[in-house]
Amino acid sequence: MLIVGAGPAGLTTALAHTPRAHITNQRTLEILADLGVEEEARTRGRVLEETPYTVFLLTMEGPEIARTTAWGAGLKDQTRYRRAMVDLRYGHEFLSLTQDDGGVDATIVERRSGHEYTVRTDHLVGADGANSRVLSQIGLSVRGEMDLVPQVSASIKADLIRYVAHRPGALYWAVSTWSMSHAAADQYSVGRVFCMGDAVHRHPPANAPGSNTSIADGYNLAWKLHLVLTGAVPPSGSGRR
Repeated sequence: MLIVGAGPAGLTTALAHTPRAHITNQRTLEILADLGVEEEARTRGRVLEETPYTVFLLTMEGPEIARTTAWGAGLKDQTRYRRAMVDLRYGHEFLSLTQDDGGVDATIVERRSGHEYTVRTDHLVGADGANSRVLSQIGLSVRGEMDLVPQVSASIKADLIRYVAHRPGALYWAVSTWSMSHAAADQYSVGRVFCMGDAVHRHPPANAPGSNTSIADGYNLAWKLHLVLTGAVPPSGSGRR
């Protein structure tokens, strides 16, 4: 199987950890428990009592605009991905695909060298985010309310303990530029190609529905594909979920 994208949906499908989520809810912890990694997630994460709020402020040392309750914590450690026996290739970009009754051919480019190569796979999973190239390649799209609230984001790396120790939170909003959407695809798959996560459903970020539903997407698809690949059930001709 070839999985395009290494976010929550893609890595969960590969039985690996999610690198980007801030908040992990109860259902996601049930999924992690079934995958055998709940205790590691709890050990590396932070509990609700330590991060009870999402904080909105003008600057990190300035006054708060508002705060809302939140829960969960995130984790990021690329070395753990290898434990799931996944060939994880950073710096490789999916370009295009073709499929037939026997499988999928995907064209990939190694971005540093420019070398292009083809991967032949039984199934392809498009977990490549809100601007999914896989989704467009199979002729699908999302519909709904797009660009609801324009935002602006800034990414920094700094020790901000003195600014946040007195107001612990799961997430701090200071500066950002992006927009929220509320949209979904009517169909998630065509033939042997499946899409998931932000590629097919997009949410406002409050309480992390994006990462949690993406993890559930990966878990939901992985066990069903396993049954097909092991011959326990026949493939379905339907692309709807």
